[in-house]
This record gives sequence, C-alpha cells and structure tokens, in this order.
Amino acid sequence: MDLHMTGKTAVITGGASGLGRETAHYMAREGVKMILADRDAENLERVEAEVREHGVEVDTIVID
Repeated sequence: MDLHMTGKTAVITGGASGLGRETAHYMAREGVKMILADRDAENLERVEAEVREHGVEVDTIVID
C-alpha cells in the first residue's frame, strides 16, 4: 500500500519492540525517515540496523 509518505519523517516511541518495531519496519518500506525512541538501548540498536536495511535514514534516542 502506498501511503504517499516517502521523504516524510516519523517519530516512533517504543520502537525497540512490539508494535513500535513493526511500525518502524512498515514505515521503512514506505520510504519514511524516522526517529526511534525507547529505553531498551540494545534492542533499539538492533531495530535501527534492521530498518537501515530498507535504505532509509533512521536516528535513535534512548529515553525513559
């Protein structure tokens, strides 16, 4: 499904697992740049690497 979001930026909280992770993957397939935030630094780093495989820009921030 094309949501016409290519080049847009999304901020995803809880991005290291569950719905946040799945949302990040979906958005990456749509060409959306993103900022992933979570308190789980290890999983956040893993998801960042996964998302980058889709060829989109992604930044992360560890928050609580």
